[in-house]
Amino acid sequence: MAVLRIRKVHKRKYALICLCIVCLIIYKCLSLFSSTPLMGWKRTRKVGLSANSSQFTLEGEPFRILGGSVHYFRVPRAYWRDRLMKMKACGINTLTT
Repeated sequence: MAVLRIRKVHKRKYALICLCIVCLIIYKCLSLFSSTPLMGWKRTRKVGLSANSSQFTLEGEPFRILGGSVHYFRVPRAYWRDRLMKMKACGINTLTT
């Protein structure tokens, strides 16, 4: 019985590894043969966040970092989405946990 369980576990591991390899091959083939890059949204930014002497700039525009903090272990999991949406409504663009 123990030998069969070990073999099932190995079959699952090998199946998962094969699935990952197939997905990687498909992803690479799609990125090679597609006219638009799959991760094009990462390449559109020419200038990222930079710090001048007095302010931050994002793509050449002034940018203010407004941060907030959430102690996730004090908030029940059912309320996490609600708290994050409230922080976004307040204009917070940086979150610490």
